[in-house]
Amino acid sequence: MSKSKLLRPIFLTIITVTSISLSFIPQTLGASIIVTPQPSWRSIIQRILGGEPQDTGRGANGGSRGDDFCLINPGENEKVWHLNPLFIWQGDTNKIGLREKGKNIVLWRDSIAEAESNLKSVKYKGLPLKFGKTYEWLFYSNTSKNIVREIPIQIMDATERAPITAELSALNKKLKAEGATEEEIALERANYFFRRKLLGDVLQELYSVKNPSVKLQSIADKVTNGICEPNYR
Repeated sequence: MSKSKLLRPIFLTIITVTSISLSFIPQTLGASIIVTPQPSWRSIIQRILGGEPQDTGRGANGGSRGDDFCLINPGENEKVWHLNPLFIWQGDTNKIGLREKGKNIVLWRDSIAEAESNLKSVKYKGLPLKFGKTYEWLFYSNTSKNIVREIPIQIMDATERAPITAELSALNKKLKAEGATEEEIALERANYFFRRKLLGDVLQELYSVKNPSVKLQSIADKVTNGICEPNYR
């Protein structure tokens, strides 16, 4: 893959300046000063879309079937911590489902009413998913019961998720004690997942804020546009 593709030119126009607040921690006299960058939605998303691509099938490659499908989250074969994944895609398909890989029984189905926006998002509300299992995110034809796409996703196993769950619990407790807003908590959690390269969980935090600020909504829109650009991958 060429270096130019890795740089993702789209973000040269989407984000020109990233505002990052810095906290300075002075040490003993004569010692160097440690500069710790504080997370911001823009800095996290810029690094996601501007970094080296992962083989997660995100983007508009679904258009190879002659439609306008774009996979946003979770990515193909992506491992996620959340047990209630937030499914996000763009396209005409309005009906989705979930089943355990290798089995025919569909555990959960949902559908979306026709809307002006081509962006679709549905949070899983079925029976509890099992640690370490691989599932298939199903897309149905709008005019029949036929499955037109199957996207495998993996739920993190119990051993790997245990320390993450404990650390997130401590982080939530700390932030609530400090009076952090829902949006601020989501940002800190997204930054936590980003450091662990759990992109699916980062994007779930971004898109799950119930009443996003205008700034956050703008960033979410730019993420959608960025991923669904033809040259994303």
